[in-house]
Amino acid sequence: MISQLEKNYIYARPSKVISRIMAHAMFEGRPLTTKARWINRFVFAQYALVKHLPQLKKVEKPIYILGTGRSGSTILGKVLSLHPSVTFLNEPKALWHSAYPNEDVLGNFEERKPARFRLTSDDASIEVSQRVHRFYGYALALTGGRRILDKHGELIFRIEFLKKIFPNAKFLLLRRNGWDTIQSMATWSRRNTCKIGTDIQDWWGVNRRKFLLLVEDIVKDIPSLNSNIEAISSLESQEDMAAVEWIATMRTISQLTSSSMYNVYQVRFEEFTQSPVEVFKKILDYCELDHNKALLTYANKVVKPLPSKGKVELNKFVMPAFEEMMIKMNYKV
Repeated sequence: MISQLEKNYIYARPSKVISRIMAHAMFEGRPLTTKARWINRFVFAQYALVKHLPQLKKVEKPIYILGTGRSGSTILGKVLSLHPSVTFLNEPKALWHSAYPNEDVLGNFEERKPARFRLTSDDASIEVSQRVHRFYGYALALTGGRRILDKHGELIFRIEFLKKIFPNAKFLLLRRNGWDTIQSMATWSRRNTCKIGTDIQDWWGVNRRKFLLLVEDIVKDIPSLNSNIEAISSLESQEDMAAVEWIATMRTISQLTSSSMYNVYQVRFEEFTQSPVEVFKKILDYCELDHNKALLTYANKVVKPLPSKGKVELNKFVMPAFEEMMIKMNYKV
């Protein structure tokens, strides 16, 4: 469906339809495995222009949805996007690539260009910061919003980078049962795999580019995995690679939650799908947004719990670390 629009969403707040279409067409870009990628040339031309324009609107307290994909981040973003103050950018990969070209771990736009998973405060130069402020300000001005809501999973490993650009940013850290997450990731990847020439494009970008960069930048620092780094790098099973990403992401969420340096709010998928109204009220309080009736009504109507998918067999070098992280995140092994 276009821009994640469906009848319940349109009925809940018809005025949001235009802003969602604008955000989807003008700011997010079209990544690998999607159609209409020809639009990217116009999106990047727009960003090239905005880089040199004055900032059109001040950006205050942007909200980030961070975590692994297939953890409910899209529905979380859709619900929050119904707030009158919010402009929702759903994985605006083109925006971030225009701001910092070496962040494209999937190879969506320049597959031969070097990229990095982890970005720190040192990477948030004045020039990069100005670009992001201008891009967000432009999006707010065109859509009539006051707060940016940015859902982009890879940013979980770049929170220092984000904090340098926006010291007052809000971070929603989303987690879901590991078994359910990795199977959903694997299913998505198989369903959306496409072959172009000799290149395979799927959840892991071009020819496993994302996974190899994840191992190089993140897994090397995880004690439960790095002793078998060569074996981990050679993994090809969708479930095994997804488990490695889940472990790395949950470890980062645990570290961020336990640190007093970051103002973060942890959201458990199983809780917000069981009690959406209560959980979204807490999320709105954290984000400093009022309790909007249309938003809460929509959440109660469309957010539903999903049955557990059960277990799968994982590689012997992955399973112990996966089980250890499951226990640490209070999930049953």
